[in-house]
Amino acid sequence: MANRPDKLLLLVEDEAIIALAEKQSLEQRGYRVLVAQTGESAIEIYRAEPRVDLVLMDIDLGQGMDGTAVAATMLGERRVPIVFLSSHTERELINRTEAITSFGYVVKNSGNTILDASIKMAFKLFEAEEALRRQNTLMRAVMENAPIGFAVNTISDGQGFLVSSRFEEIYGVGKGELSTVGDFFEKVYVDPDQRAEIRARILEDIGSGLPARMKWENIVFRTRTSGELRVITAANIPVIEHDIMVSTVQDVTERWLAEKALRESEERFRGYVENATDIVYELSPDGIFRYVSPNWHEYFGEAASTPIGKVFEPYVHPDDLEACRGFLARVIGGDTKPGSVDYRIRRADGSWLWMSSRGAALRDKEGTIVAYLGIGRDISEQRETDRT
Repeated sequence: MANRPDKLLLLVEDEAIIALAEKQSLEQRGYRVLVAQTGESAIEIYRAEPRVDLVLMDIDLGQGMDGTAVAATMLGERRVPIVFLSSHTERELINRTEAITSFGYVVKNSGNTILDASIKMAFKLFEAEEALRRQNTLMRAVMENAPIGFAVNTISDGQGFLVSSRFEEIYGVGKGELSTVGDFFEKVYVDPDQRAEIRARILEDIGSGLPARMKWENIVFRTRTSGELRVITAANIPVIEHDIMVSTVQDVTERWLAEKALRESEERFRGYVENATDIVYELSPDGIFRYVSPNWHEYFGEAASTPIGKVFEPYVHPDDLEACRGFLARVIGGDTKPGSVDYRIRRADGSWLWMSSRGAALRDKEGTIVAYLGIGRDISEQRETDRT
């Protein structure tokens, strides 16, 4: 806008002679000028001509609306820089205009050069303000739509001046409740013991000034509004030179619950494996032992770590090797009902033990088979009975 040579101005001046002189002077400087002599007509022109770039507003417009009322009406409809023109210099009047807009106040008869400079400055201020407003709008849009909650407060007095709705939602509080750092803990943490513990810990970490201590993982609490379990990861980012603290919070409840369920499942499986009478083992697709259950030692007389990293074939009786290879190939090949395979396996003392195995293929999230999980049962007594 500032580089346009033909910026359109709306001059609001009730004195016809003054209006004509100012219009001519402004046009000589390259502006296009519309003139209104009353507040009401100024508003009509403003509404009819959306290309008005700036308004020069006299305050005392005689009968009808005064300049401040006209300016307030205009700004209520769309944003435009307004520079007030007045012969008054009273502080009270200037304060009234600044409460409406702050793009300039020029005393009449200050000279055309000063007026032109004031107009140019108003354009620069307006464009800077518009750029900042667009940036803030963009930032607000990002903050409101991000999965992470954001809040900003001053460090010196703890006053919050920007809190995203996601921040409030994650902490389970109502809109506008988190206005200061002082009442944050009271509003968020219902349990008084937890509140005291969290407050002391976080304030101590913040007071350290060490960024590494300003991130907190897996804080578990129940929301004040619904009592719902929440698990969050939070972080504070101090910007000391601007006296602000940026706080972020992420809801990790689903991940935490999934990891908790997985840990519990693994513990149950481990308990089963460690107490089972059967042998549990895992082979890579090419037949290398990756895992054997602890009771391997009881059956085969060697530590459970001994077979890890070795192929299974040397453990199997030569006469049963093809049956084991075929069974493993069927499972790795995707056969969902491979049945079972009986075979002899060598113990550490050189004797042979009859085993019967069932198993299944393990796949990754893409569906690729990455391992074979087998369960082997000692059937030596059964084989001996069948033979007799």
